[in-house]
Amino acid sequence: MEIFEFSGFLAEVGEWAALPMMLLGLSLCLAGKYFIRFIVMVAAFIPVAVTVHLLALSFGGLNNDDAMMAGGGAGLVVALFASAMYKRIHVILAGAFGLVIGSILLGFISEIYEIDSVVLLLLHDVSFMIGAKAFKGWEEELHFAAPSAIGGLFLGIGWSLWTAVSENLTEVEPFSTENSIILFVAMMGGAFFQLWMFGKGGYMDQRKSLQGGHPQQPASKRPRNDIDFL
Repeated sequence: MEIFEFSGFLAEVGEWAALPMMLLGLSLCLAGKYFIRFIVMVAAFIPVAVTVHLLALSFGGLNNDDAMMAGGGAGLVVALFASAMYKRIHVILAGAFGLVIGSILLGFISEIYEIDSVVLLLLHDVSFMIGAKAFKGWEEELHFAAPSAIGGLFLGIGWSLWTAVSENLTEVEPFSTENSIILFVAMMGGAFFQLWMFGKGGYMDQRKSLQGGHPQQPASKRPRNDIDFL
């Protein structure tokens, strides 16, 4: 189901933003734990911006560009506010994870049943709220899962823009089955990779323990019969 009209400002941005968005998404899938504050801002920005955009477009009488500007402005304000709430970051990460899970499920459902745009939007917002409630206790796991989920979202959006530009489409379908598959694979693959790389007992921990177990002796304190070959 198409929600965004690919014209005007969105079409201009899509021509150059598609590839950077996919690269950013890949980076977040592989090392997103180092960009948690940015992840939180994105997690707060997306539902607010999309909600305001669609409501302004459907009921506010605004054209697509003006509705997008209104959504972007509202999303930016909320994102800046959310980034300052560092002690509650895990709640926003949990909401983002729930939003992505909901997006995957709704992507498949919308291929079978026709869902109104406003209803679909409300279901995504409900997914965010359910995720914030259900997953807020997963503080450690969310530092790997949420960045990968947001990274998958960027990959899916970037792919939609890339497809729209290359095929001269007039509409963008961000909740398609194809995007849901991209999102699921990126989220799961990224989460497992980051857990293996950065989790407790993972590759980085093992590397640090190996380096810490054999400290190099300063040259001035080495026995005189030691010979440096390098």
